[in-house]
Amino acid sequence: MASKRNRLQRTRAAVAARLATPPEQPNVSLFTLPGPNGLRIRAAEAVDLADFRRLCATAGVDIEDEIAAAIETGSAGEAVYTGLTSGIGAFFDDIMTRLDSMSVPALRELFLRLTVALVAESDDTGVTGAALAFPPVGIIMNQLKQLRSLGASDETRVQLTLAGALRVSRIKAVAVRDDARRSGVGSALVQACNSAFSQLGYSSIYGIMPPSIGLRMFYSGLGFTILPPGQPYTFAAAGLPTAVQADDGEQIFYLHPN
Repeated sequence: MASKRNRLQRTRAAVAARLATPPEQPNVSLFTLPGPNGLRIRAAEAVDLADFRRLCATAGVDIEDEIAAAIETGSAGEAVYTGLTSGIGAFFDDIMTRLDSMSVPALRELFLRLTVALVAESDDTGVTGAALAFPPVGIIMNQLKQLRSLGASDETRVQLTLAGALRVSRIKAVAVRDDARRSGVGSALVQACNSAFSQLGYSSIYGIMPPSIGLRMFYSGLGFTILPPGQPYTFAAAGLPTAVQADDGEQIFYLHPN
């Protein structure tokens, strides 16, 4: 038993060392970033939850109770913010302490700590925009289930979890209040997400959007590649042996920051 535990610890350390290769240590805090026209981009807090949910709903995204609870308690994105303020080492320490157990509750907690929920606000206008990004939880959990059924080792499952959770993030929602559109709020929110994940060494940021010329122009203007409708996107850049498939008519957009 001790030998197996030691092998697992060595595997985690080796994977962490291999993943922790960004060229510079992160030094930007996402708790408050300057936005356009006097706006601030910051982590969503409990007081923002009603506005955050309402804005995300306009983008067709219902906020799950788990995410809402994490925003209320301040645990949403905590691992990301730790990494941005304290460096890559602190980021991986935060993650590794939650991989002692590969149980579903432990993994859910890990994913919530990697879930970035942002708002754009100003003193005069209040909250005018929101963004939500997180690891591809469903894909990772399905892969883990398959590996478990095949009798894969703990080491293999840890590697897959780290590859998915620490290399890939999905932009799930970006929403701006009607009276604040076309003022750079949406771009600032997406760029804040991109900045956070790129500084922490993520190799793939992606999202799925309905067919829209406006959305294609928006994301391509921010450096994303837009795939043709229905074309799948593979996570090869992140070392994750799977792909995501858009529904009929939808399009995937992606960025490889590292």
